[in-house]
Amino acid sequence: MDSVNYEKEVSKRSALSIVGLTALAILLSFINIRLPFISSMFKLDLSVFPELISAIAYGPVAGVITCFVKFFMHITFAPKFLLPDISNFIVDTAFVVFSAIFYSSHMYMVEKRDKKAGKFEREKGIFFGALISSIPALILQFFLTEFLVYPKLEKYYSKSGISYERILSNYTKSVEALRNHFPSLAGKIPDIKGIWMGILTINLPITFIKYLFVAIVTMIIYKYISPFLHYRKGTF
Repeated sequence: MDSVNYEKEVSKRSALSIVGLTALAILLSFINIRLPFISSMFKLDLSVFPELISAIAYGPVAGVITCFVKFFMHITFAPKFLLPDISNFIVDTAFVVFSAIFYSSHMYMVEKRDKKAGKFEREKGIFFGALISSIPALILQFFLTEFLVYPKLEKYYSKSGISYERILSNYTKSVEALRNHFPSLAGKIPDIKGIWMGILTINLPITFIKYLFVAIVTMIIYKYISPFLHYRKGTF
């Protein structure tokens, strides 16, 4: 295959891969995982998984495109409360963009060395990139949830039963349930005296665990799917 046709094939494969990853992200966004022991208010979706792969494979812009299309399709076909979706879009986008930048920088430094790269360089780039990128994402989540999402939900959806007291009650009941099921953690889980404490105690750990899980799975499978994503036979 000549170089021109090869480049066209690579471009076509990349476009199709981004479309496929975006479709998977959309599908996963409609599958909410109910977490045991705590309020149904706190659910988990793993749609950030294909978003992370898209960003790592094709760069931050591809990751942003995947995040935005998923966000747009989700609010179109599952309209309920827009603000949580906006918050999730911003937080997940920050996570995948920073992860992709860290990964690209790491791989650039590895390839720049005048010696053979060490083992597991891709895996280390993916894992530590996601780990570090979770920090700004979690900070964003805290401020968006505390100062935008909950205040606006209470203001515009009070007739639907959303109030400060109800939100705080969900956090309090969730903490009590965790204490009952995990007595060894009872003394380590603080009493929830404000919504901000609930966000720190419930929301942020859930999001961090989600990002950690996604990072580990991506780290494991990326070397196997990378040849297909980049239309090549060999792997790094």
